[in-house]
Amino acid sequence: LPYFDALLALSNSNKHTKELTEVMAMVNAMKVLTHRGCIDVQSSRKYVIYVLADGQIPLTAAIIALHYPSLECIYSIDPLLETYTETLDRIHVFAGMSQDFRIPATPDTTSIIIACHSHAPLQEFWDRVATPKYAITMPCCSIAYSSLDISPIDQYDDFEVYSPKRRICLYEAI
Repeated sequence: LPYFDALLALSNSNKHTKELTEVMAMVNAMKVLTHRGCIDVQSSRKYVIYVLADGQIPLTAAIIALHYPSLECIYSIDPLLETYTETLDRIHVFAGMSQDFRIPATPDTTSIIIACHSHAPLQEFWDRVATPKYAITMPCCSIAYSSLDISPIDQYDDFEVYSPKRRICLYEAI
């Protein structure tokens, strides 16, 4: 992937350790959804992943793509992504606000929304995505950004995250 060099550079810098632990927590949450029987990315089922507030470098999208090579469509959404305007392999980059992102028609797919320490309005985005869908969130300074008006199907603290804001919430709408 084109972002692999950026990932290696980040991994060699203590400055980005917190961000890397957050990204890996999102990968681990995907595994939790798999173990719960909610998703099976190895099946013939199609999935589309939306990563809200991915940052300047679409790091979460890139790590998800590396970890799950069978996923064909991953969207990285963040207004700070202004230097990335192209589609790279399976990662589609949108440099803008999540509210301005046009949800593509994706019939017969399951959507997974990932919001890690996001300041994007998750409920607004969630309401626009068709079912079946899942959300993986790790709220940070304001729970209002990363919570939904439904109860999570699971929540837990990921103690591998180098932040006091390490609560993972998993949501489902079928």
